[in-house]
Amino acid sequence: MKVVFPERTVFSMDVERDIGGAMAFFDFLNASNNKGEFFFTGKIVEEHPAECRKISKKYFSGAHGFGHENFSRKNYAEQKSLVEKTQNVFSENNLALLGWRFPRLQFNSASMHVLAEKGLPDYSLRGQNMRKWGNAIFFWNFLKCALAEQTLFFPFPFPAALEEHPFDSVDLFEKDFSNLHGRVILHCYNFNKIKDKF
Repeated sequence: MKVVFPERTVFSMDVERDIGGAMAFFDFLNASNNKGEFFFTGKIVEEHPAECRKISKKYFSGAHGFGHENFSRKNYAEQKSLVEKTQNVFSENNLALLGWRFPRLQFNSASMHVLAEKGLPDYSLRGQNMRKWGNAIFFWNFLKCALAEQTLFFPFPFPAALEEHPFDSVDLFEKDFSNLHGRVILHCYNFNKIKDKF
């Protein structure tokens, strides 16, 4: 597994509803010198293709499931079908699909194998867990799912072909937070409530 940590702060938004919040975030990024990412669900792309295309032309665009499903409760075939369905929606709407973030950051071992087979980098793992667990991160994920009483699965290693882009939240109240290293995950439906902090 290839692990790529961000070189500077990246604002990363999950867009599963409220396209207006996503557009406000788009305007914020345009007015600042910050790097941004957008992870759209397939349904949002279907419902708001023009807005998603506008964002994708300027910023990184990835997928966030098709309908914000819990992938940890789905088997390999179901997950592969959902990823392909989402890929098709992005393609049909001329939207770049550059990566994937699992909804609610929930997934199982098969999830990462589907992404590797599809050539999609993953953005779902916390950096501190990557540093602590290293190559045993797949076992950490199994324990996390077991403690959450989600469907149990055999904890086999994440594939070597997987490209992982971890996130680490930075302190937004530090004076020069935009030059810190980290990926800050935001949600479209709460951006308008917190944007004054930036």
